[in-house]
Amino acid sequence: MKRMILTGCLLAAVVGGCTTYPMAENITYGDAWRTSLAGAPRVTPANETTPMRVEVPLENETLLWALDLNYRFLWFDRNGEPAKGSLHPANNSGWSTIRIEAGDAAVVSGVAPNTDAVNWELELKLNDG
Repeated sequence: MKRMILTGCLLAAVVGGCTTYPMAENITYGDAWRTSLAGAPRVTPANETTPMRVEVPLENETLLWALDLNYRFLWFDRNGEPAKGSLHPANNSGWSTIRIEAGDAAVVSGVAPNTDAVNWELELKLNDG
């Protein structure tokens, strides 16, 4: 399993400034063979009325075939617990599917279920059927 962890300040510095809220963005690739980040994830933090939004650009590094990927976002509160309305990581539901053609890139996005979510995790795996 390949795992990439970005910290909130490092990520925010890339996209424009450092934030003060706690963040531990995780992108877990699982068996999503030949998939990589095409650029830095874009995170719009929550405010009093609008939940956090995340956009993650992905790239299919193969040049011969498309990849069908399952993905899902998990959302966590300041205590590291699943945010209200979010899936628990042990739950095996909530997957969406995206097809990325050979050599192409695509963006997957997610919106937290409420304004209490301050951390996120994106899980990716090959769609095997």
